Amino acid sequence: MDISHETQAPSTERSHHPPPIPPIPPIPNSPSPFTSPPPPLNPEITTKIIDGRQILKPVAPSKRPVSERPTQNSSD
Repeated sequence: MDISHETQAPSTERSHHPPPIPPIPPIPNSPSPFTSPPPPLNPEITTKIIDGRQILKPVAPSKRPVSERPTQNSSD
């Protein structure tokens, strides 16, 4: 019984050791390329926000005439 316990202990430790070692080196490499996309994404986000605001402006007045149309039809 003691032998089974001794074999399982090192087996589990050995399996847990190799997985965390390989992911550690790629982690610092990932942030490097990730830092480059942030700068170009910033200006894109601002442009998208401006586009969304302009689109919202015409949407508001467009709803006004739409509401009047059904009202006139009802009056008819």
